[in-house]
Amino acid sequence: MAGGDAQDPKSGAARDSGVVADRGARILGEECTPLQVLRPRSRCSWGDEQLWGEIRLSIGAFMQSLFLKGAFRGTTPSRAYFVKCDSDTTTQADVAQGRLNIVVGFAPLKPAEFVIITLQQMVPGED
Repeated sequence: MAGGDAQDPKSGAARDSGVVADRGARILGEECTPLQVLRPRSRCSWGDEQLWGEIRLSIGAFMQSLFLKGAFRGTTPSRAYFVKCDSDTTTQADVAQGRLNIVVGFAPLKPAEFVIITLQQMVPGED
């Protein structure tokens, strides 16, 4: 439910949740040094379970550090965020086209929606 206008259940007023999604994307795209695990890779390695595990571990550690700083709602990490990178997010067709897909979701402090961001990395030099 990232992006778009939503209605505050208490006041009934409209609010723009797109701002939160934009900020979340900025945090993950600019501040997330764990994404360095993606550079540079060959096309065939995008379908590798070991790489997917490294990505989940690296981004998960980053998200855990934000959780411990109080950046998310939720009393446990599993209720506050998730990182998904596997054969469901990156299909064989994606691998053949040189794409790696990562899905990250988190529960920001405001608004009440869970923000889901999809990151896509292309093999360098291939569009």
